[in-house]
Amino acid sequence: MKVAAVRRDPTKEDGGLCDIPLADKKELFAQSDFVVCVLPGTPQTLDYCGAEEFAAMKPTGVFISMGRGVCVDEDALAAALQSGQIKGAALDVFKIEPLP
Repeated sequence: MKVAAVRRDPTKEDGGLCDIPLADKKELFAQSDFVVCVLPGTPQTLDYCGAEEFAAMKPTGVFISMGRGVCVDEDALAAALQSGQIKGAALDVFKIEPLP
């Protein structure tokens, strides 16, 4: 398994893990079989994973969200799943919790 990641501050040492520039985050989505979102909830990460990113994913790709729910555009994710644009998703967090 190859693990790739993006980092906001590329000057921090990461042992070679963050080999994709933050500006190319869609490339990370395009290359990955599984995308795992573990971002903190900040104004900068609101809907960080949205329609453009899901459109870049492989049709066999799976999206996993374990960070903060505000980082995922849930409507865009639902649309990508319903259209078959991506294969699946697993969410541990949501924008509104507890779920209605």
